[in-house]
Amino acid sequence: MPRSLNELIQHADFYAKQFEDYPTGSQDAIDSVTFNALWSAGQQKSVLENSIAELVVKARSENMSWKLIGQILGTSGEAARQRYGSITKRKPKRSA
Repeated sequence: MPRSLNELIQHADFYAKQFEDYPTGSQDAIDSVTFNALWSAGQQKSVLENSIAELVVKARSENMSWKLIGQILGTSGEAARQRYGSITKRKPKRSA
């Protein structure tokens, strides 16, 4: 497997031929409805995870314990601390 841009360029014809000769079939078909629903769910998950992280930072700034945060999030206090602890130590961004 090439590991540099130069090696990829040197092997470009080989990879192009493999791509062109790849046999396509029904196993390659993607249900667009399922794909779009999964993509949308992933986007929603990302938004929710960001919201949770912001709220954990706020909760910690108000001295809420990791144990309580963990209980609220359905996990242990230690798991919550491991997941969000590093972001609670960051200095807040200054608004312009």
